[in-house]
Amino acid sequence: MPGISELVSNASLQIYEYGIHVREAMIAEGRCFPFYVMSYVQEGQALLRAEGATYELEPRSVILLPPRVVHDHIKVGDKPTVFMWWHFDYLLYDTLDVVKLLGLPLRFDLSEAAEFESAFARHTELMEQPVTLQNVIMRRSSALEIMARLLGAAEQARRSDQLLEIPECFQEMLEIILSLRQPELSLDIFAKRFNMHPTYLSNRFRSYYGVAPIALHRKVLLRRAQDMLAVKGTTVNHVADALGFKSASVFSRFFTSKMGVPPSKIAQKSESMAEKDTFKDTI
Repeated sequence: MPGISELVSNASLQIYEYGIHVREAMIAEGRCFPFYVMSYVQEGQALLRAEGATYELEPRSVILLPPRVVHDHIKVGDKPTVFMWWHFDYLLYDTLDVVKLLGLPLRFDLSEAAEFESAFARHTELMEQPVTLQNVIMRRSSALEIMARLLGAAEQARRSDQLLEIPECFQEMLEIILSLRQPELSLDIFAKRFNMHPTYLSNRFRSYYGVAPIALHRKVLLRRAQDMLAVKGTTVNHVADALGFKSASVFSRFFTSKMGVPPSKIAQKSESMAEKDTFKDTI
């Protein structure tokens, strides 16, 4: 299976909503969101009910609730409860759920709570400031620091055998897909390799990773192609060869069928934008 550092280094973090709230009372029942919910209890107490279990949340407790999970989130106790929270996605190639892939627990505690609280407060302040080049970079940096602290604490709390729940053959499938060693993969190729029925293989892969194997492979190919075409001076022939296609024409047909425009158009646009940027730099 690809290393955790490789997966994380290529993933993108998208934060939709955030906040630091003090609740005197809160009874949120039957909630369900299309993204992850991160909720950290800084002070006070709360309960989370999800997937048939009840979790007690006290200071330093974190929940990482997956998308589309129906849950109840309730403030308990006599004192106010202070929550730091995010609604977010952390995806590889806009498709693969990195948090799910890492097999992280739904509830865990932060050992370095003060550092996390400081980073979260700093990020919230940055988000409220006017948008400038420096501010945008600092926002990204602070958001990634928060995610690093969450993932580090969650990984420590994870059961040592949790990643082993995914059979080795499906981990190997993922590695083959992400490495792009074979640009023209098919379910039949995987089925012969692992001696399984194609439909069964695809359904099992989707159950582990949330996306069908061929759909993920195409997504990775297109993203790599787009990234390469965005580099000034890169030709369609070079991209086709680097990605292992039999010819530039085969690659062009694949790219055009999925993106709606030929790769030459993307390359020309990138060249034009690079020339404009160079011109601006000389003013």
